[in-house]
Amino acid sequence: MNHFHIYLHDRDGVKRFIVREMTQEGVRGLWFDDPRGQPQDRLVTNEELKSLAVSFLHTYRNARFTYTTPLSLFRALATFYPARSLWWDNVLQRQFNKQELVRGDRMRVLRHFVQKNIQQPDYHPSVVTVIADIYTARSVLHPRYDQTETHYSMILDSLVHSKDLMRNGAIYSMTNQAVITLENMETEKERHDDNMRQQSRIGWLTAALIALTIIQAGIAVWGELNPDPSPIIVQPSTHAGQEGG
Repeated sequence: MNHFHIYLHDRDGVKRFIVREMTQEGVRGLWFDDPRGQPQDRLVTNEELKSLAVSFLHTYRNARFTYTTPLSLFRALATFYPARSLWWDNVLQRQFNKQELVRGDRMRVLRHFVQKNIQQPDYHPSVVTVIADIYTARSVLHPRYDQTETHYSMILDSLVHSKDLMRNGAIYSMTNQAVITLENMETEKERHDDNMRQQSRIGWLTAALIALTIIQAGIAVWGELNPDPSPIIVQPSTHAGQEGG
């Protein structure tokens, strides 16, 4: 797949026209009064073109590239930018596929919803969107994506069961209960981490005491097996005094 579309924009940047052919009077194509409405076949005159901006959409294989000037389009085609970009993207995808998609737990997913709703109050994702937010859009092409999607679907449904999320079809929404649940989870995690740190300190202290006991016992055994030699006391000779008398 390798084709181009030419769009004309109004001053607000809204796409209004898809060019289909050029004539001496102007360009003919599809005009959109509403970008989401039905197009109308229309001729845009050369005079009207002066108030419109142009952009180019290049579809190369499954990728799309947008250019805002003819020069940027010609430069990209002359340097094989679409092909190079797609090749590099495939390299990055192969590297990504070698990584394991570390599966998150309920706390991670719930924290993700809370943070996203702070940034974007109307955040209502599907399971596909949640996975893409956590692992980037490349996750869809990962060889173990199906397993990952099943895992996160189970987590999301469990959060629906606990009233932390609401589900409407394939769309999930956060409830007010989610904030309370997350705070309780984090408090419990901090308590657990404190206990683990305390147990670790006790373990190290116990190990140090055992090591000192072993060292002291070793020193005692060594002393018994290798006693210090008794000092030899030399008595002064009395013969010299007798001979002198």
